[in-house]
Amino acid sequence: MNSYTFTLSIDMAEMTDAALDRLYEAGCNDGRVGRCNGVSFIDFEREAESLADAVESAIRDVQKAGFQVTKGVKEQTIKSWHDRR
Repeated sequence: MNSYTFTLSIDMAEMTDAALDRLYEAGCNDGRVGRCNGVSFIDFEREAESLADAVESAIRDVQKAGFQVTKGVKEQTIKSWHDRR
């Protein structure tokens, strides 16, 4: 399995503890949430069979938390699990 690093922008107006808890509980515990110039985003490092699978599962988790993705993949760095050893 590979680890994929990518960023999704989301429609989170305020970064509250409750919003962060919802993201964590929905499965976004492999991402770091940030906010810059009024835009909320999550930097993910997610393991999956493919980049598409990683992004699709992250979008589903964001939606489970009650948010929408407003911008797709900002960057992508693909690392093989074997390369991390």
